Amino acid sequence: MRYRKLDPDTLIIYFSKRDMEKYHIDFSLFMNANKEKEAQDELCRLIKLVDKEGDFAKEGQLSVQMLPTKENSGIVLKVRKFDLDEDIQNPEELLQELLGNLSQKEAQEKMMSEVKEILSVVEELIKEEEEEERRFYENWRPALQLSSPNLNDLVKVAKMNGPWHMFRQTLTYGNGRYRLLSYYKKGIDRDDVYDDILLMNEQCTPTLFETTKEIPDISKEIELNKGRKDGIFQSLNQYF
Repeated sequence: MRYRKLDPDTLIIYFSKRDMEKYHIDFSLFMNANKEKEAQDELCRLIKLVDKEGDFAKEGQLSVQMLPTKENSGIVLKVRKFDLDEDIQNPEELLQELLGNLSQKEAQEKMMSEVKEILSVVEELIKEEEEEERRFYENWRPALQLSSPNLNDLVKVAKMNGPWHMFRQTLTYGNGRYRLLSYYKKGIDRDDVYDDILLMNEQCTPTLFETTKEIPDISKEIELNKGRKDGIFQSLNQYF
């Protein structure tokens, strides 16, 4: 998920296909005229993901446009904040309020200029997303390609290419931990590991973690404790 402010009142948000799955975004709501309330609630939720300060939180004062992306790589939202005149009663008056005193030609030129600016920003955001994913796979490739790594191997790679806290949390908290170890044992699905790491990273504090203890090969424990997550992680906890 990427976002950028064009100006104090305009926010551009880009959701990749991975983001749409990760945040359970249902864009079909926006195509259904009978689900206007649900669509508004969903829009508010998506805006809040990036609008931490609540600058765009006032209901009734947002203009939201949904824009497609090149090659259908995701969805872009253009969110604009404005102050409404309480006397405005119809869409024509609202449009005039937004455009000010511009002539029709000037208004069209302004809109085309905005569209070009948005497309340029979206292209930058997509490149940032692609670059981050490329760096992730480059950093983690040594661990991903080990045929039967032990925990020491994974920890070494995590420390070299970290952040270390991100990897530690994936191993020791939540449902993702057993899944991740199991996939390393069997031959993993890289997308599953990527999603687990990102999910766990959101729930932990961004502080580095170090351990001075030697961490053992736990592959036998994984085999012995299949289906019994607590047994494995009670053993692991003494090292973290």
